[in-house]
Amino acid sequence: MDLDVTTQTANAVAIPPSPPCQECGSKSFEAQVKALIAAAEEKIALIDSQIRDLQCMRDREYGQIASLKLVIAPIRKLPNELLMEIFCRAVWCVQSALWLSQVCKHWRQLAHATPALWTQQPPLHLPKGKTHTPESIATVKTYLERSRPFPISLRLHCYSWDTEIPPALADVLLLGAPRWEHLDVWDCRPVLQALAKLPGGTLNTLRTVALREHGRIEAPVASVFLCAPLLREVTLWNADVRKFPMPWAQLTQLEMQENDFALCLNILLQSTSLIHATIRARGGDNEAANNAPPTSTSPLITLPFLETLDLSLPSGDEINSCCARLALPKLRKLRIYFTDPDFDFKEWAPISTLFTQFQLRSPSIEDFSLSVCRIYPPELYPILLHAPRLTHLHLEMCYEAIDDFVLAQLERDDANTSHLVPDLQELLLWEIGESFSEEQLLSTIRSRWWTTDELQAMAGPPPVARWERVDISRREGAPDLSDRFERRVGRLKAQGLNVEVS
Repeated sequence: MDLDVTTQTANAVAIPPSPPCQECGSKSFEAQVKALIAAAEEKIALIDSQIRDLQCMRDREYGQIASLKLVIAPIRKLPNELLMEIFCRAVWCVQSALWLSQVCKHWRQLAHATPALWTQQPPLHLPKGKTHTPESIATVKTYLERSRPFPISLRLHCYSWDTEIPPALADVLLLGAPRWEHLDVWDCRPVLQALAKLPGGTLNTLRTVALREHGRIEAPVASVFLCAPLLREVTLWNADVRKFPMPWAQLTQLEMQENDFALCLNILLQSTSLIHATIRARGGDNEAANNAPPTSTSPLITLPFLETLDLSLPSGDEINSCCARLALPKLRKLRIYFTDPDFDFKEWAPISTLFTQFQLRSPSIEDFSLSVCRIYPPELYPILLHAPRLTHLHLEMCYEAIDDFVLAQLERDDANTSHLVPDLQELLLWEIGESFSEEQLLSTIRSRWWTTDELQAMAGPPPVARWERVDISRREGAPDLSDRFERRVGRLKAQGLNVEVS
């Protein structure tokens, strides 16, 4: 076997015979072998070249096959209208629209001819350390042009960006103002200052606007919003309200944070179409004006559609002014938060009377929340008494509000035909004091709770609503609850009541 292989190899490469004398023939023999090696390497190189050529030919054929398959692919049979609809549903940002336009020539032409793809936020936020250049500003302008004539949304939260918006870019952004639908600007002074340049009648498609700023803006008054016929929702957070007058009477939602409460109240009284309102006031630029009590000649203003009112106020003066001036017949949810933790209801005697009168003009309150104030049972009881439709009560950091008297009034008594807040379903008492006993608290909770089987077995509806949630937390440092109390609460939980007491 070895002889056959040697013979075949010798015939294939024509190995020269070994010299009879190693010394005399070694050089010529070595030269002949090296020549054979070189020749074999040349053949291998030629074969490799032929293989590469064949591989290229094969790859071209594969490419041809792929192109032919693409021609008959189902997606190529889709009408342009359907393909554009797919694009619009797939795009979630302008960058994704750019990716679609880079797939092929046909898709690029289709994407550029579909304005709806380019209505998302333009590329304004650059990586850290980068600044806008004439090229990047031109890119933003191109994006805005491609979205024409569709409405666009603009969101500039520069407080969280490392990118500054130069005045030149602000001017480019204002080119799209006639098509703005939603505008949200936070700490972007060049844009806020440039708003004053817009003529009236520019914002005919604007529906919502949010302007937030951490300081006063040195800019002329931007009255362009006064002529925005579709504007319904406005947020002004630390912005200079006087610099941005709005068509208050047509708004349905208003969120405002302003130091001058008198200004906030004046705006609220003008906003007669409001459904939801949030007012954050921290004092006033004119302390004497804010401390002036409402007079008997102050006209009463009815906001006929207001359903939700969220107030954050520094003292009783502000709540007195609200109660004395407002009638809210459709108000369902009222939240009052006092920014001064030392605010004491007893120090503001007119509050109880004015608040009761306010409740009589606002009989539909279902959800009432009061936070951070010293309110006592004699002041809380009238509030509950004049809230017959109340379903949710939330008191937070009102340490002295609850005692055994209030809990006893909330307890169901089958001997009585009327009950305090009979529709109450949710009771949240967070960070309250210890002016009540465990026995009275448990008795009140149990009196308004039935299992589903017990409810179904009743001949008629119960006199009070069944609890949906009871969550009570006492302030830090309160003594531990007894083991007996916790076991009895645990049994209520086992029956299905959502109750937490800590």
